[in-house]
Amino acid sequence: MSFTRLTTLLTFPLQTTLILNSDYADNNTATAITQEETEALEQATVQQANCNLWYKCREQRLTASQFGRVITRKKDVNTKFLTSLCKVCDAGQTEILEVKCPYSARDMTVAEAVDGNPNFYMAKSGNGLQLKKTHQYFHQVQGQLMVTGAPFCDFVVFTSKDIHVERIVPDTAVWEAMLSKLALFYKEHVTPFLANT
Repeated sequence: MSFTRLTTLLTFPLQTTLILNSDYADNNTATAITQEETEALEQATVQQANCNLWYKCREQRLTASQFGRVITRKKDVNTKFLTSLCKVCDAGQTEILEVKCPYSARDMTVAEAVDGNPNFYMAKSGNGLQLKKTHQYFHQVQGQLMVTGAPFCDFVVFTSKDIHVERIVPDTAVWEAMLSKLALFYKEHVTPFLANT
């Protein structure tokens, strides 16, 4: 399979300027890092969950695996939801492989899972299957792509009877919409929550 690296078309990580008030900027200087620090941190935490620094650096940050929960959340925000967001969760790599092993579909093909469950995160598309763009996993993947600058994510659904691989590329329009919601959520909910804990 031949493809053009997306990094030859766009500069990643995507630089997006948001207009936020000075309180937001002042309260988030502890979590802000430069591009050089980002690259050094990536190398130092390659072991992810086996690395204490990985856990420490994820504190007080929204991570890609949480983006979908924020984007699709109900309007009201409770303490339990905020507490779950502020825990450490999965992260992506430079070229991302995201593997899902749905227990409820463990003895089915992926197509059978789609046919048998309208809430399954995959849907029929043309002659194949595709991750639903409304599902939290789609937001997770887009966040991983934009934050890391990776040119693609191979999204894998694995069951005992089947394996499905979908190559997903960054979608800047989706990211722009996500980023404004994520920043507003962080400013209005996470920052006050962390200040009171």
